[in-house]
Amino acid sequence: SGEVATFSQSPVGTGMDRLLSNTTTSPASSVDISNTYINSTYDTYLVIFRMTPSGDNVNLNVLFATDGSTFQTGNIYGIKSYRLGEDAGATGFDAGGGWTINSNTIGNDTGESINGYFYLVGANNTAAVSGIHGLCSHINTSGNHRSSAFSGSQITSARDGVVNGLRFNMSTGNIENSEITLYGLDKS
Repeated sequence: SGEVATFSQSPVGTGMDRLLSNTTTSPASSVDISNTYINSTYDTYLVIFRMTPSGDNVNLNVLFATDGSTFQTGNIYGIKSYRLGEDAGATGFDAGGGWTINSNTIGNDTGESINGYFYLVGANNTAAVSGIHGLCSHINTSGNHRSSAFSGSQITSARDGVVNGLRFNMSTGNIENSEITLYGLDKS
């Protein structure tokens, strides 16, 4: 075809496989990725996201499931998030109820949202903690850009849970709309 390769399906075996591309346009209390996509096939995943909250002054939380659909609560998450471009330092906790990835609250006025990416590492490891590591940008309630680098993990007593699902939710209110793309990184 004019020296241009055309594929009837997505190429596989390239080191990174797109597993999910999902857009939601209706408000929801959470957006989930199940064990249909996060399972023993891959140990490391790349998650690219954009979320618009339904309310102002909120945070984006990420929870994990160990059975594909029951998302873990309780103080089993550790996270640190550093405010880039500010002298405010890091925020976070050693044992909280979910990974809060932004270090400043998010607005929901026209054009205000949060976007970013993170790696889920060690999803199938039960001897050591699984973790997330990434960056996000968002717009606060004053229409100002904010960004954060973040890193989180299970606490050690929760390490025996294989991570095979993710849930995104806001600290209060709904997710107005969202886009998520998930890639699995080849083990070899």
